[in-house]
Amino acid sequence: MLFFSGVLRIYRHFKLRNKLVVLMYHRVLTNTEITQSLSNAGIIVDRDTFDAHIDYLKKHFTILSIDQLVDHVKHQLPFKKPTCLITFDDGWIDNYTNALPILEKHKAPALIFLPINYIGTGNLFWQERIASYVYQIAQGSGTDRQFLVDYHAIPAINITPDALKNSIFQYIASLKKRSNSEIDDLLSMYKKHAKGMATQPTNTIDRYIDWTQVQSMSNRGISFGSHAVSHRQLTKLGEEAVNQELMESKKVLETHLGKLIDSVAYPNGDFNDAVIAAAKQSGYRVGFTTISGFHSITDDPFRIKRINVHQQASENIPMLLCRILGIF
Repeated sequence: MLFFSGVLRIYRHFKLRNKLVVLMYHRVLTNTEITQSLSNAGIIVDRDTFDAHIDYLKKHFTILSIDQLVDHVKHQLPFKKPTCLITFDDGWIDNYTNALPILEKHKAPALIFLPINYIGTGNLFWQERIASYVYQIAQGSGTDRQFLVDYHAIPAINITPDALKNSIFQYIASLKKRSNSEIDDLLSMYKKHAKGMATQPTNTIDRYIDWTQVQSMSNRGISFGSHAVSHRQLTKLGEEAVNQELMESKKVLETHLGKLIDSVAYPNGDFNDAVIAAAKQSGYRVGFTTISGFHSITDDPFRIKRINVHQQASENIPMLLCRILGIF
């Protein structure tokens, strides 16, 4: 009702005056791929939904490239019209197979943040690795399944695949505050109990792009930024390790792409004053958080807010606009 009555359009005009909207996507999957993926629903958008998003944004917003945003920051240029920046975290394979054709169709620029230790290596973040181990154990013998119930209270017996996946996602969310060493210990334990099983997801959906695909996307108008080296939470690392994460990722990206890398997205959205100081020292011009909100040209360019977009919160355009405006 708000959308079709025109109220949201009026509210958008005042709410977004002199503001930049930065949208944070992760994955763009087909319906079939969604059923196969072990990624949390909170980072997935359906391919057709994404197409509708970009069509709407192209018609109602000025979509900036990262170079244009850096120019705004450098010269303190205001955002006179409704303006947005489209970003992706992590560099999933579907950014290449599903998102790129849609972005090209609408001639829309986008920025993808890459964690370089995962690009073209076959490695996965710990979240997907644990999800894969647990899911595989749950498909194994009764003893293996009972281990999940006894040790982590994961209901792995007499449960549907969708319900199992939801339980796994809730369990992984509870691990977010664990230290890096604790996560490593859990991975070792699950690997041991998943004896003889694949150490990575057996499907080809949950993986990252390789450097050939990165170069192809760069040649076709997509920009890239740093998501550090290992995707570890920078606030949990020492000063030397933080500097290495930020400097090395910038160097590797610039070597592969032959372009200056000006932007960084803090892994898991975790940052503090020391991380920002290291980002500035490393030569970045802008830094992106996962804090929800808008960016004004007078705001700190190393604390740029973003709006997370996923299917459940944006399955149609009225919902997308409400999401952008912070209504839900």
